Amino acid sequence: MKKLLNNPVFNNIFWLFLDKGYGALLTLYIYAKLATYFGTTTFGVWNYIISFASLLPAVASLGLNYIIIKRLKSNPLLSDKILSISFYLRLFTGTITAIILFITYTILNINFNSDLILVIILLFSSQIVMNSNIYIQKNEANLQNRKTVIARSISLTLFFILKLLAIQWALDIVYFALLTLLEYLLFFIIIKIKEDHKLKLPSTYIRKKITPSLLKEGLPLMLAAITTTLYLKIDQLFIASFTNNNDVGIYAASARISEFLYAIPVIVSNVFFPKIMKAFTKENIDKMLYQMFAIVLILAIICVLIISTFSDIIIEVMYGKEYIQASEILKIHAWSIILMSLLVTSSKYILKINRQDIIFKRELMGLTSNIILNFLLIPRYGIKGAAWATLISYSVSSFFSNFFFKETRPLIKKQFLSIYYILK
Repeated sequence: MKKLLNNPVFNNIFWLFLDKGYGALLTLYIYAKLATYFGTTTFGVWNYIISFASLLPAVASLGLNYIIIKRLKSNPLLSDKILSISFYLRLFTGTITAIILFITYTILNINFNSDLILVIILLFSSQIVMNSNIYIQKNEANLQNRKTVIARSISLTLFFILKLLAIQWALDIVYFALLTLLEYLLFFIIIKIKEDHKLKLPSTYIRKKITPSLLKEGLPLMLAAITTTLYLKIDQLFIASFTNNNDVGIYAASARISEFLYAIPVIVSNVFFPKIMKAFTKENIDKMLYQMFAIVLILAIICVLIISTFSDIIIEVMYGKEYIQASEILKIHAWSIILMSLLVTSSKYILKINRQDIIFKRELMGLTSNIILNFLLIPRYGIKGAAWATLISYSVSSFFSNFFFKETRPLIKKQFLSIYYILK
């Protein structure tokens, strides 16, 4: 047991699960409180704005999350320069993207009125701040996720208390948007204080050497992130267009629970990723892939079985009887956790072989199928149709798409046999 605890991989998995577990408990609790406080209609508007704002980091991250980790591992002498360039690139792109999204939001004119302008600006600004926090990737690269966990936990706890007080004082929706922005700002400040690195732009020569290669390598991942975010959130955008804000609130209540559990494959794969990048022999790579697939699949299956069995109780306890319709949606949506686990973990191997274009193509297949299915199913089956559209599209991107690429076909066998391999 002592040897296991001292292992850097399992040690970082522990810290990240501690972070996500603690964070999920607080965030889900406050999310449920907001759902009850706002009511289904206002809660639907709140989630529609958040769904729109979530497009910002997909674009403004420039696909650099894992590229930064790769570069820090392969070029430690240039780490300060890589971090500084990445920060300013993402800050600039985030600001431009926020302006474009705001203009697009007003043109679409769905859930838009003058009273919500400040809410939209604050939530968009919070995404700019979060997207610019490149120290998260630095800690992942160095297997020092403990630093991230401590900084996030401090900011999360403080603003959890403030949001509860805001509910107690019956404050307007704009104050909750402001608290979201301030929470991300505090997280960035705390994590930055513990760093010796100064956010100083390197010389023009260094910028010209590093920046183009970062952008080129990150482009397919940026496109993949955009498509992923779209088909994570586009169902709520479609529901708002085809039905009403009440249905958006009901659907978002159930989807939020399964989306929180998407953190499981992200955590495990993020910890394995630096190790996979350092592995060179096929035997070592295969061994790590089997381990990674097995861990996420076992955890995902356990989560799905619990949610499917107790969905009625989960929804009623969290949101109240007003949201009981969300239980049926949750039973469908929960199965996407398994598919998301396969998608996220297999992407790490694709990054290893430098075929970022495959990640984008797989995500594009999923997005295309999701858009078509939403158009077909939501008008006929309502929010249940949106849940089935999400589930089917995830199966397309996470599993069936692997048949189309020579490089990913071996992953099919590993995904199927991973649990048997570990047990054996």
